[in-house]
Amino acid sequence: MIIWVIEDIKECREAANRAINKATAKTEVQAEVSEFADFKVPQEAPSSPDIVIMDLYLGSDDFKGETVYKNLRKSNVAQNSFVIVWSGYRGFAKAEKFVEACVHERFSALNNKSEGDLEMMLTDVFERIKRENEDIQ
Repeated sequence: MIIWVIEDIKECREAANRAINKATAKTEVQAEVSEFADFKVPQEAPSSPDIVIMDLYLGSDDFKGETVYKNLRKSNVAQNSFVIVWSGYRGFAKAEKFVEACVHERFSALNNKSEGDLEMMLTDVFERIKRENEDIQ
């Protein structure tokens, strides 16, 4: 599985990687992780990500998430990827409005930076992708 982590804070990228490692160990999934600290994701890539884990803010208050998300959905690269927002967005009107408006079967949001919550979400998404792949075969 290909996973992109869009997060500008190094410690949070490391926490995301720990959550990915724990979830892959539980589900026996192989994962290839790419990190994007500057929120500039490729518009063309050799392989589409299965999952995108993204923060909504670049720095403490620069709300970039909506633009990044829309670009992902418009691009051929990540149009059908599962997107997990992993960002403390409560109390930030723009971010709350964005998350509430995102109605997509491949979108989930965690309103915290809990490594454990991300691990649980990833475990569920891994299992869902495995079921989808079985249905295709």
